[in-house]
Amino acid sequence: GGNPIRLIFNRQDWTLNVVNTLPKAFLGTTMRWTAHSLNGTRVGGDTVSIPDQLNGNHVAHLEYKLPWIQSEQAFMPELQNILLYRMEFFYRNEYDSTIHNTRNDYYLTDPSVGSESQSRYALLGAYRKVLPRVRLQVSCAADDVSMDIMCKVDHLQKETIGIMTRFTLVLDPSMPDESDNRILPSFYSQNCITLLPGDSSYVKINTTNEQKQTWTCLPDGYIGVWTHKRGGFFLMVSVDGWNVAQSTILIGCTHLLATT
Repeated sequence: GGNPIRLIFNRQDWTLNVVNTLPKAFLGTTMRWTAHSLNGTRVGGDTVSIPDQLNGNHVAHLEYKLPWIQSEQAFMPELQNILLYRMEFFYRNEYDSTIHNTRNDYYLTDPSVGSESQSRYALLGAYRKVLPRVRLQVSCAADDVSMDIMCKVDHLQKETIGIMTRFTLVLDPSMPDESDNRILPSFYSQNCITLLPGDSSYVKINTTNEQKQTWTCLPDGYIGVWTHKRGGFFLMVSVDGWNVAQSTILIGCTHLLATT
């Protein structure tokens, strides 16, 4: 939702709007969509040319209707099938040739079923009972100067989408008391993301300078935090999701990682 140019899906008629929240105009180039079953198999897709100019502070309606793709890839045939539709929009500034892109993911069901269709989120809950938990590979490091944290996440498993993967900046969750161990406020470049098998993505995490002043690079190469009330702890990133196995990741010191 933080991207100033974004695609909005219209569930009523399966068309798309492009929202430009900036005052300057952009030139559209292409819109690309792919449809995937919940096991990550691609079942359809298309690329559409978008030649029109996107005026500043404007919503443009695309004269293109997404099709529903009949798929036999459902884990539970007795339930209405759910597909992940991934939509990417590519555009450029009207004064240069640099191509930018924005992406949205939607979980959709067959529109022909109409008002009798089950809730997509209730269906996802039913699917979660049989979907295997996804174990992601995550590494995080803090910049030596700014102390901004960059995490890379890789989905190396096959046959399952990582749904709504969430990142949370925390103190070591093994703390002896039961107080809230989240670092607040924390700001994320993206969160609750969807990962197809083979996907990689980056999440940048930032917080206040006041919080960062309590951080230090420990001799073992990880970031630690000193608190007056509870002493010292590791700074960590907690990762979980709709069907993602929970894990906590130590945050490395960038200058030490670069020499190892």
